Amino acid sequence: MSQVDCGHSKGEAADGHLGKIGSNLNQLTRHLNQDGAWPHPDTVQRLLEHVEASIAELDTAVAQVTEGR
Repeated sequence: MSQVDCGHSKGEAADGHLGKIGSNLNQLTRHLNQDGAWPHPDTVQRLLEHVEASIAELDTAVAQVTEGR
């Protein structure tokens, strides 16, 4: 199986990126579901940027896996 720079298989790298996306979405959901005031818009924007970056990394990892087949 081909390897990515960090020494893990590309499938493991894709799994890691999925984990990042899930973590960021969970964090955002937790903030939005808290009682009281919603988080500052800058906080929401920062979390969404992390989600978008994770999705972009996942897209790259999936493309690498599918190109290797």
